[in-house]
Amino acid sequence: MKVVAPFILTCAVGLSGCVSTGGGAGLGAGTGGSTGGSTGGSTGGSGSGSASGTVSGSGSTAGTGFTGQAPMRGVMIQNDKPIMTSITPFPGTTINTYEGPTYFWHNTGANQTETQTTATLDLQNVTLDRLPTSARPFQANGTGSLNVSGGPNITNAAGTSGLGVAFFQSAGAVATAGDSFSLDADDLDNDGTDDFFMVQLGAGTVNANTARSSTGVFYGGTFTPAAAVQATGTATYARTNGATVNTVRGTSNTPPNDQDFDARITADVSLTANFDTGKVNGTLTGVGNNSGVAGVGTTTNIVLENATINGNAFDGGTARMVNGSTNVYSGGSSSFNGNFMGSNGEAAAGTALITGTIGGVQSATTAVFVGDKQP
Repeated sequence: MKVVAPFILTCAVGLSGCVSTGGGAGLGAGTGGSTGGSTGGSTGGSGSGSASGTVSGSGSTAGTGFTGQAPMRGVMIQNDKPIMTSITPFPGTTINTYEGPTYFWHNTGANQTETQTTATLDLQNVTLDRLPTSARPFQANGTGSLNVSGGPNITNAAGTSGLGVAFFQSAGAVATAGDSFSLDADDLDNDGTDDFFMVQLGAGTVNANTARSSTGVFYGGTFTPAAAVQATGTATYARTNGATVNTVRGTSNTPPNDQDFDARITADVSLTANFDTGKVNGTLTGVGNNSGVAGVGTTTNIVLENATINGNAFDGGTARMVNGSTNVYSGGSSSFNGNFMGSNGEAAAGTALITGTIGGVQSATTAVFVGDKQP
């Protein structure tokens, strides 16, 4: 993603696109407007469940009255963090400080678990800044929340900017200080209202008082109604730089075992849905950085295989990271899940997770992606 320059254009979010005063689709009621609009439906469960909700608002020229909450699906990694220092101020009491990862939205470590989950993204009090040349926001303003089913929750986090991306960061309470999530937003049906979102989560990662790290990737917004999903034939979905991919190799930053990291790599997306066989397959192309993780470079791809179509969802697939025909990972597990997105199936989006070892060292890769339906 291109990094930012000074503020040029302000776009009201709350699930809305760029708006002008008193016109178009906006967050909250404009002058004389109403507070209509809804987040219809609900998120589907993990595994093979589907998410059928939509995010929309009907509004008038005075402004939409959208509630600003979007259903999300994703995958989360949780693991223990290495102890950096340990002191015993008096007998029977030990105080530990914990090491953080190289990148605050992705990690791998001891006692790791991976979970398919759902969340609610709350942008009621948010505006986003965009450049005219980029659909992706680079600055978040106001406060936003990401509430994950079963936790962790990041609530009323302050909008900011970093690494060329809009994100929200918690402050205040010691237990949640530094928790954050990034935000990409898009208008799939080009009606002036954002209806698709991708998020990276990091909770407990940079907080030295927290023993466990929670990181993950999510997508959501307007899920295609099941009745609007193509019934037969095939469809292809593609987008240049439509995927955000993170790979970490190693569990500690203590020398000489420093983590290798490819952070927020943008990769090209290509997906094919075969509605006759009920399967979705695809490729994320260029998922590495030649100066990052050993064994992962700019010619490394992720192959997405055999997700099963169920309503507006496709779940239960696998993911492989490859250099040519050679698998980069050994052992471990993987997942590939997604949904058709937009009120008329304008896109397909999803997540991929790969765990195991690269060169004998514990590693993990997450990806969140979207591709536009091709003519």
